[in-house]
Amino acid sequence: MRVLLSTYGSRGDVEPLAGLAVALRDLGAEALVCAPPDEVFARRLAGVGVPMVPVGWSAREQTLADQPYWAGRVAELGVGVAYQGPVPTFESLSAALGTALESPRIRERAAAVAGTIRADGATAAAKLLLETEGDA
Repeated sequence: MRVLLSTYGSRGDVEPLAGLAVALRDLGAEALVCAPPDEVFARRLAGVGVPMVPVGWSAREQTLADQPYWAGRVAELGVGVAYQGPVPTFESLSAALGTALESPRIRERAAAVAGTIRADGATAAAKLLLETEGDA
């Protein structure tokens, strides 16, 4: 069976599909991923042996254009600033995360959510996808 997985977004959108594609392959299916043509996605998918079909325009360029909006949302939530200046940096994003984790409420929520994360999520999703394939 061939499965085409498609997303348009950032690393947080592409990497879960890479994991799902690997799990599908491990279960005997052939999986391809449609993703933005950014080199980082091509390298990540190639690194796990998943063929990529580039689609659309650069997600990185789009993400940078959206940063002022998201920085404002982060500030509204009282988490801190996402970055200073025109481009986010590792240091500025790490500082925002550090500010967020100083809040006992946020730290408690993060700890509670962390305990519910399944380590086999990609495999479970791949099995569900393959089981329902015959129902389509």
